[in-house]
Amino acid sequence: MDQQDILQHLLQIESSASELVNDARVEADRRLSESEKRGRALYDEQYGQAILDLEAWHAEEMAAVTEKIRLQLESYREELRNLPVDRDAFFRCLDTWFVKAQ
Repeated sequence: MDQQDILQHLLQIESSASELVNDARVEADRRLSESEKRGRALYDEQYGQAILDLEAWHAEEMAAVTEKIRLQLESYREELRNLPVDRDAFFRCLDTWFVKAQ
């Protein structure tokens, strides 16, 4: 083999190596993209389920707290309704305040 044949052969090897590296890069990009899609789908599925679970829990808790507050408020209103009203004492108190204020 003369020098020209050797150089030609080396250029062919370099070209083949370049194609091989390029093919490997394309395959790696494809695999990464595919893996990312699978990972994103799994994340979305699990995250979505977690959101649904938390929203259901939140709705239950809100309903329980709302009911508890409603019952406490009703109990307080009932206590207020049952308190005796002493109008005479109230008016004496007002008279005392206004007389002191003058």
